[in-house]
Amino acid sequence: MPKKLRVGVMMGGRSGEHEVSVVSASSVIKALNKDKYDVVSIGITKTGQWISGPGTVESLKAGMSNQQLAEKILLPDPNHQSLVSLKPDGLAAETALDVVIPLIHGTYGEDGKLQGLLEMANLPYVGCGVLGSAVGMDKVIMKNLFRQAGLLTPDFVLVLKKDWLAGELEVLKTVAVEPSESAAMSNGPAGEHLIQGIGDGFIPDLVLKDMHLVDHIITIPSQDAVARMQRLSKELGLFVGISSGANVLAAEQYLHEHPTNDIVVTVLPDRRERYLSMEA
Repeated sequence: MPKKLRVGVMMGGRSGEHEVSVVSASSVIKALNKDKYDVVSIGITKTGQWISGPGTVESLKAGMSNQQLAEKILLPDPNHQSLVSLKPDGLAAETALDVVIPLIHGTYGEDGKLQGLLEMANLPYVGCGVLGSAVGMDKVIMKNLFRQAGLLTPDFVLVLKKDWLAGELEVLKTVAVEPSESAAMSNGPAGEHLIQGIGDGFIPDLVLKDMHLVDHIITIPSQDAVARMQRLSKELGLFVGISSGANVLAAEQYLHEHPTNDIVVTVLPDRRERYLSMEA
């Protein structure tokens, strides 16, 4: 019988997309053929603690680190290629890995930092490399490179979060977009929807806490967002998600109702309980 490939599935992380990362990892772990692969769950808590073992997914979903789980680290040493347990008296009990599937969203997961660690450890991994991840995370650099390559790229304006929060952008209109099925900002009930936004901790979280920064709220039905996403793909050749369809619709609606020369920025607030779980 051939040896099973030991696959490390990484999830969680310190970014605002911690919860949706755990949902993604749960789906991947469920889909992996256990007759071919020996799956090792690797979780990173919101504080940056690495844990591994049965119950990792459940612990992260509960927002806590299970004290019964082994605390682990990944050494940037190509001679190990394994997780190492942290013990009070030092390092012990290595868990060898053949390949890693990094499913950590946002900062410290998609920006090249984690990829660099895996490269230093000489561990094969799935997805983009260090440069591709770093460029893809920095949208301004990414868009400028797209333009240099002659790719169709929408016009954009760089808005720094510190300037926005300080109220120094008088020409900026902020429009919060929310699914009509889950219009929590408009005092409606939270519920399942198809439009996936961003998790806690980024600009949408600030919008939820500081609603005075929002000039307008627009609700968009999920089916309309899907239809606009498809139009953007077919008519402009843009490979975008449902949230992009919702944002474009909201911007068009706002400009139709409020003609202005100001810069209109749409943000899609979301909280983890409002993500559509594909397992439900």
